[in-house]
Amino acid sequence: MQVEAASDESLIQTAQGKLPAADERRLKRLVGKSEEGRLTPLEQDDFIQLARRADRLEQTEMQPAHKNAGGF
Repeated sequence: MQVEAASDESLIQTAQGKLPAADERRLKRLVGKSEEGRLTPLEQDDFIQLARRADRLEQTEMQPAHKNAGGF
């Protein structure tokens, strides 16, 4: 199913600490509009949500895989 494939791709990208490609493109476009001071209020909200999500994914990627591994 196409829905499952999209969901699987989203899970893979999340595991790799990346936004899905469509969200990445949208974020880049919104960054450009933000730098030009041309964001609408709706775009501003979308920009903030995508930026926060990208930041969370990046932080998750940077965490050690085995933070409870101890000193064995």
